[in-house]
Amino acid sequence: MRKHSQAVLHTIWEAVGTPARAGLNVWRPFEALDRDRQEAMLQAAAVAMRQTETGAITARGTLGPLLTSMPYQPVGSGAPARPTVPRPPPAPRHSPADFDAALKDVFEAAKTDQTTARWILQCLTWRLRSTAAFEREARP
Repeated sequence: MRKHSQAVLHTIWEAVGTPARAGLNVWRPFEALDRDRQEAMLQAAAVAMRQTETGAITARGTLGPLLTSMPYQPVGSGAPARPTVPRPPPAPRHSPADFDAALKDVFEAAKTDQTTARWILQCLTWRLRSTAAFEREARP
């Protein structure tokens, strides 16, 4: 561990008032620690957060910037912000006549195209799990 990091950890544990790592010599899961060590670890985390907020220490590592306060950013005049992404065009509305025409086109295609015919059959029989169920459904 670098000297700077050692000094920061020493400062944190000194503020908590316990030995470094709450006297823990071997790593253990937090849940396996006794109540006093758990409390000391939580206090150390709180002290580290407070010292980061006040600028007494600098949070390092890949997640360090997430622990620092955002700089002041003035708020606008109160006028609603303009959307930066244009709204999508409204979905076209189809009439029942359009639907009927589309169905007629699909069924006409099925008369000569085997793939379309199979697709229609699958759509109409997807819930039937057996040949017997298919036979019952196919009877008029």
